[in-house]
Amino acid sequence: MPLEEFRWADFFRHRLPPPATDGDFELRVRKAVKLARSRAALGLPSYIGAPD
Repeated sequence: MPLEEFRWADFFRHRLPPPATDGDFELRVRKAVKLARSRAALGLPSYIGAPD
């Protein structure tokens, strides 16, 4: 099984385009946090689920 970081990276790579600017990077981080808490991430290592 791949390392946890690689599984998460692959998850994000397929769902978020690479950022073109610093501002774009910050937007991608916010979207990534939402994705990480979504049901789409269910089954990934250390998934904690949606916020209450």
